[in-house]
Amino acid sequence: ASPLILTQLAQVAISTTDIIMMGMLDEISLAAGGLALFLFNLLRTMGFGMVIGLSNMVAESMGESKNSSMIECLFAGLAVSTITAIIAALIMIAAPAYLPWLGQAQEIVTQTGQYLLWMAPGMLPTFWFYTYRGIASGTQKAGILLWTTLVSVAVNAVLNWVLIKGLFGFPALGLAGIAAASSL
Repeated sequence: ASPLILTQLAQVAISTTDIIMMGMLDEISLAAGGLALFLFNLLRTMGFGMVIGLSNMVAESMGESKNSSMIECLFAGLAVSTITAIIAALIMIAAPAYLPWLGQAQEIVTQTGQYLLWMAPGMLPTFWFYTYRGIASGTQKAGILLWTTLVSVAVNAVLNWVLIKGLFGFPALGLAGIAAASSL
């Protein structure tokens, strides 16, 4: 269980890094980023819920020595993850249109929309990761998840800085740079 616990903490570290970087921007960017990250995390949690049972199905097929069943679990998990990610991405793209109804100022809505637009493509790899997480958990090989996530935390932090500031020839994207880094 330790690799899974640490993987979960490392995933939280990605969002925490993003929030710290948002704090380096202005108040409007922080408000917009916080709102966008709230919606992203809500959808991400629901997506995780769609494939959470996969690890049990994989463990059962491993216990019965049914490798073909495990492959079926993988493909089913990827299918569910893909469909769920596409729906989540479409919600993220459409959501800013409804934010003024909730009393959000236009400058917050604009930046929230930009953030969500950059985050939307990242839903596919995020949800696919959850599928592979279920496979790794079910086969009791969760250590690779931890290392993958730790590398992602470091890469995200560096990309955040580069894309916020526009270093090394990249455009300065500000808040949208944080979302682009996380998607990447």
